[in-house]
Amino acid sequence: MYKVMIVDDEAWVIRSIQESVDWRRFGFELVGAALDGQEALKMIADLRPDVVITDIRMPLMDGLQLIQSSREIAHDCQFIILSGHAEFEYARQAMAYGAISYCLKPVDEREVGEALEIARKKFEELSAKRVDLLLSLEDLVDHESAVAVVNKAGLPWDANKGMRVLCGHARGRLPLDLKGRLFLVNEDEPIAAPVGEESIGVSRNVKTPLLLSNAVVEAQVAQMQTFITGQPGIHYYVSGDLNRIKSLLRSINAALASSDMNEARKQLGQLACELQNGQYNIRQVNYCFVRLLEVFEIQHPDFDANSFEDWRNLPDHFSSLDQLLSFFDQRALRETPKDEKSESGASPSTVIQDLLPFIEENFSAEINLSMLSKKCNYSPNYLCKLFRQSTGMTIKHYILQRRMAHATWLLRNTQLNIGEIAEKCGFNDYFYFARVFKRTQGLTPSEYRNRNG
Repeated sequence: MYKVMIVDDEAWVIRSIQESVDWRRFGFELVGAALDGQEALKMIADLRPDVVITDIRMPLMDGLQLIQSSREIAHDCQFIILSGHAEFEYARQAMAYGAISYCLKPVDEREVGEALEIARKKFEELSAKRVDLLLSLEDLVDHESAVAVVNKAGLPWDANKGMRVLCGHARGRLPLDLKGRLFLVNEDEPIAAPVGEESIGVSRNVKTPLLLSNAVVEAQVAQMQTFITGQPGIHYYVSGDLNRIKSLLRSINAALASSDMNEARKQLGQLACELQNGQYNIRQVNYCFVRLLEVFEIQHPDFDANSFEDWRNLPDHFSSLDQLLSFFDQRALRETPKDEKSESGASPSTVIQDLLPFIEENFSAEINLSMLSKKCNYSPNYLCKLFRQSTGMTIKHYILQRRMAHATWLLRNTQLNIGEIAEKCGFNDYFYFARVFKRTQGLTPSEYRNRNG
């Protein structure tokens, strides 16, 4: 959701707009309202709205002054002007100052909706350009060239103190990806606490834009620290000592190999204590979990690690680190293998052939190995084996291939923005989609569209 606020010196106008517009239908949430420009400027600094709907003629500070004054504190904020017929010249000036649209009073929902749609498309275009920027930096090796690139993109780089990336409903002055809530901030820029159950992830300080793409991932990882701590708030990127984890994993493996379940539980308890000390991030927890699944897969073919190759999937299966750990304590150390046959009685080749159309119809939604194994009534490990024998590739690779094929078709044949294409191909994280697309196709989505559209 993008954030919007309303500014007008007449309270009834604010109430009318608030009540007449279905904000969520247009992809926005209303976060505040102000009765004059000065109050609005303070609220913009505090709330960081993406869009401000403002009257032109107001006491203390008019709409034109508000637009100009806001540029320093809200770099990419978009303005929609409210004006009467007699104020058209002011509206024309506002458009010259960068307002994206204007609505004549009395305002109706259709007009506001059309203006919000213009703003949303601008945000999508800006996010696409800046994600392309992040990906292009991965190909550079020269610091000065990288600084020149980000400065040209409207992201002034602080080469002396370095910068950080924020992920979440933050108040960053320099958005990298509004839809993904990624912001670039100076090292000494204060970070306001999030509201309610929200969390903000903060990357380590980076001195060069060459590391900006890594900082984005760090901020995304840090935002998920709530999974480990159970507490929302501001989370800075941490990274624990994996050597200690690997040592405990070897001990668990050895205990399982000798069928010493008491020792396995003891070592698993020590591993739990280690992971709960707050020094490990969700990627490291996911690494540990996948390694455990691989260990148990040797003993119990009903477990499979492929569902968790991407750490982003972990919260889809477990609500917290505590629940994840209890999975092994209560289930994994006590289960026995299933007989590898389909309860439907169908032959393996028939099951796989029936599965392919299901994947084709559902790859744009959330689809994973656990879902497929339940549909086929095979264990995940055995299904993976059959699928590779039948198609010559893993299930994950096959789904990714279908998603990328669909993405390239949409880029060539539709005018959908890249964020919408990412969603239609089963990706909720636009930056992750763009990175995967570049890795598999050799071009960013924007570059691909420009060459093939």
